[in-house]
Amino acid sequence: MKIQLINAPLSSKYSTTIRAAAFPPLNIIALATYIKKHYSTCEIEIVDGELMDTSQIIQRLDGDIVGISSNTLTYDNALSIAKAAKNIKAKVIIGGSHASVVGESILRNRPFIDVAVYGDGEKALLSLIRGYDYEQIPNIIFRRGNHFIRTESNNVPFENIPFPDYSLYDITPYSQRFRSIYPRKPFHKPFAIFSAKGCYWRMISKGCIFCAVTHSELRMKNPKKVWDEIIWHQDKWGADFMWDTSDTFTMQKEWIKEFVRLKPTDCKVHFHIYGRSNDIDEEKAKLLHKLGVYEILIGFESGNDRILENTGKGIKVASSRKAVQILHDYGIKVIPSIILGLPGETKESIDDSYNFIKELIDQYDIQEGYCSMVLPLPGSRMMKRLIDLPESAIDGESDKFDLERLRHIWIENFTEVSYDLVLSMQSEILSLFPLAGSLAKPLEKFSDKINIGKESHKNERIYEIENVFAI
Repeated sequence: MKIQLINAPLSSKYSTTIRAAAFPPLNIIALATYIKKHYSTCEIEIVDGELMDTSQIIQRLDGDIVGISSNTLTYDNALSIAKAAKNIKAKVIIGGSHASVVGESILRNRPFIDVAVYGDGEKALLSLIRGYDYEQIPNIIFRRGNHFIRTESNNVPFENIPFPDYSLYDITPYSQRFRSIYPRKPFHKPFAIFSAKGCYWRMISKGCIFCAVTHSELRMKNPKKVWDEIIWHQDKWGADFMWDTSDTFTMQKEWIKEFVRLKPTDCKVHFHIYGRSNDIDEEKAKLLHKLGVYEILIGFESGNDRILENTGKGIKVASSRKAVQILHDYGIKVIPSIILGLPGETKESIDDSYNFIKELIDQYDIQEGYCSMVLPLPGSRMMKRLIDLPESAIDGESDKFDLERLRHIWIENFTEVSYDLVLSMQSEILSLFPLAGSLAKPLEKFSDKINIGKESHKNERIYEIENVFAI
């Protein structure tokens, strides 16, 4: 039996920060490792849409089972691949963040897809490969006549998930791309890990209005197990840089303390993490320094307190300033992220964000950063507000959305600015960053190399989508 696990390519309508292209596809390599451990006789092929376009992927389809991981921005291409896979009579499975939110709608509208997986896919995929009755399989949605059945969730405990086995996949291109994308970073062997799944802030509050993370609970790996994985990567592959994909690394101080306490003396790996500004204090910054954190990406989102309150972020501009100062004092680089077009946005609040970012760059020599235009995604409170608009033309039961149209509708109804102004100010803020005020140049070069469609799009922009690629 042959299993093909596919990371769907980004639609040509969208641009992305190319961060993901510099790292092997952690989600599907982890899945492949788990399957191989428990079903060693099957053949598994990993196909990364960061390295080839949709037509190339379709040409190599020959699996008995084709599993496709997709987010909302890659869904168009995921559908094309799924349809082609069904034409060769494969069992077609779709998972990822998009299926986790609209899995039932996918099955209702796409008869060529057999099963949708929501949440973690390890147990679901293994059981599907073994041919279990659908009702016995956790974390799936399937058809029964005209009805759709959603089975109960049952995730594999973190301690039972093996380290992603990168020997199952050729990872050599990624280090080269990392060096070309980030030539000034003093690292050569980057790898991605996740120390947690879920978002603590969303667990204790409504979460940010734009958040589409599907894990409402926070699950942390045992700190020793994380170190075991890191050291394994260091010893086996020469890893020197770990990109932790966890959404809120900084929120659990006691976990960080234990993680630092267990740090092996021979560890030479540095870290990129995500954090929240109001989590940062002197004690935590000192811990992060001891840990070897090289840089931290913080979603400041806005330079205006009213907008932050409207967004449900749970932070203040003052806490953001203080966090940058503290981290700077400990030699930790800050990568700021801003979103324009949040609820209640005005010209004045956008100016506040511009001035805030400029202040940080001037004062702390910040080199990299992100600025995105608001993007309502399925599963977010933002999307729900769009669907609930009077006389809304948005079908809440759909599986496919025109994201650019959603963005226009949102800005028109929930802000006091125009789409064109937001677009213009996005470019203005991006241009402030010294290193690549835009990542468009490296993206264009990268796209040439991997033959991603270069169809022009008048509204093509760089979107910061860390929440879209939730594991």
